[in-house]
Amino acid sequence: MKQRILALLLVAAMVFGAYGCGSKAGTDAGSDQGSTTVKEESETPDQTANPKETDAGTNAQDSYTVGILVVSTQSQWCNELIDGITSTAESYGNKVIVSDSQVSGDNEISGMENLINSGCNAIVVNAMNPGGLVDLCKEAQDKGIYIIGFSDLLVNYDALVVENPAKDAQMMSAQISQWVNEELGGTCEMAEIWLSDSKNPETTAGVFKDAFEKEFQKTLFDGMGIEMVNSQYVAETNAAMDTAEAILTANPGVKVIFCQSDELAVSVIQAIEAKGIDTSKMFICGRDGTKEAISSIAGGSCLRATVYVNTTGVGRQIGECVQKMMAEGIVENVEQETILINADNASEYVAQ
Repeated sequence: MKQRILALLLVAAMVFGAYGCGSKAGTDAGSDQGSTTVKEESETPDQTANPKETDAGTNAQDSYTVGILVVSTQSQWCNELIDGITSTAESYGNKVIVSDSQVSGDNEISGMENLINSGCNAIVVNAMNPGGLVDLCKEAQDKGIYIIGFSDLLVNYDALVVENPAKDAQMMSAQISQWVNEELGGTCEMAEIWLSDSKNPETTAGVFKDAFEKEFQKTLFDGMGIEMVNSQYVAETNAAMDTAEAILTANPGVKVIFCQSDELAVSVIQAIEAKGIDTSKMFICGRDGTKEAISSIAGGSCLRATVYVNTTGVGRQIGECVQKMMAEGIVENVEQETILINADNASEYVAQ
């Protein structure tokens, strides 16, 4: 199997990721700020036979280069995505370049520029601020590079990983509603902890926040009379513990806390347990379906639900999608399926 090429971007005043899981990607740091260091075993394939500019079925190359731009390699979600894409790409003899944005909008821009200039035939774009990459995606397409995105905010793309934030919000809202009805008699106080970049509606996190807020308002607040008493943003995972402590101090009656990511949710339950609160009457929930969160749900903690995505599987689907584009000129979207994980089914997903 060919070795993965890892391009890790280092710039001044980097904003490090708000994630608890260590990176699987190696870093070969250059001495110049703003540079991209590429670690590779063999040369980049010839770009002259770009399948986007030729008869793909007749003039396809033997191998291609796939670029992956991710928000942070400190995230389990991003690493699983990289693993899925890479395993499929390498099975076809292709090479992979990974650019780590390290939760920085500036890094996303320079990382995208580097991928465009690194001989990529296709680039998978997982961006914190997709709207900021519109022009670069157009530039890439003009050079014959396929763009596969996670948001139509990219504007210029060939295929999308189709997500359904409204469906995710409906599943979680129904789970909260059921628990509150069964355990608390139908109403309670609730708090929310959002990722800091969700303040911007043009970001991926902002799109999901909008969907969840609308569904919560409809089903929980207006429909059940649950009272939203505290809503906060956090820039990093560690801050979630302090934020949870502050929420529970200011609003000791809070029984439900929704967290925009599982890594935030895991930190919140640690804060709750440290305060000695009766967790039998607490409902913490997140989204992403990380291994740590699913294990916590299966173990009977007050983390009771998450929305699970088989990210490695999605990565493999993306890898197949990219291969069809590059080798055959066939463009298809990737449908991302999500599943609600709770105490009833968590044990089935612990090993996944």
